[in-house]
Amino acid sequence: MIVAGFFESKKNHGNELIEKLEAGMQDMLQIVEDRKRDVVAPKLKENLQYVGGIEEDMVEGFLYEVPEEYINMPFLKRSVHEGQDQGQSQP
Repeated sequence: MIVAGFFESKKNHGNELIEKLEAGMQDMLQIVEDRKRDVVAPKLKENLQYVGGIEEDMVEGFLYEVPEEYINMPFLKRSVHEGQDQGQSQP
């Protein structure tokens, strides 16, 4: 079902990311079984980046571009920074 949602031009990349995510989830299961707490957060971040890439491959473009300095920030934090840039105060 996810593969059907990929744009034709992004199918190969999307399939590659799905394979990486599947492998990453297997790695995560092993990490949890081995109780390697210090490795959980980096592996989770890596897997979430694959999820984000898969989601991006399901759309042809965006209405706007996110500035490079905000690209790795969570969405809520980005919106707070963007509000500050426009002279608005933080909540």
